[in-house]
Amino acid sequence: MTISRVVIVFALIAFLAPIFVFASSEDEMLMNMERKMFETIKNKDLKAFGAMLTDDAINVDPMNLSWSKAEIVQYLTPFVLEEYNLKDMKVIWFDKDCAAVFYVFSGKGKIGDQEMPPGDTRVSTIWVKKGDQWLARYHQESPVMPPAK
Repeated sequence: MTISRVVIVFALIAFLAPIFVFASSEDEMLMNMERKMFETIKNKDLKAFGAMLTDDAINVDPMNLSWSKAEIVQYLTPFVLEEYNLKDMKVIWFDKDCAAVFYVFSGKGKIGDQEMPPGDTRVSTIWVKKGDQWLARYHQESPVMPPAK
């Protein structure tokens, strides 16, 4: 390899390295936002939770379909989240202002007298950037089914 090629390779690495670090830190930021949402629910801080949603946010889960931030917050009012775990988190970017966070949720809690179903749930949340703030626009939960026999 000639010296000029070595210089070009190192220049490209130096130029591109911050881009990869930025993407990774943005991924981590969105994953932390997702964790923060669950902390606000667990701590019954629904005002802080609502501040993380767009006004027209949609929530879809096996027990409910909500078409606005107000409906989602109302749905969660009687919910008690006792414990939770988020694993296998991944982020997929649609553009610089829109990304989806995917993961597996497990936890324990109840709405009124109804216990959360046991087992893992696959979750996805679409985050959009409004001005300088990231907000959740869409949230979907689907129970993990046992494999077909």
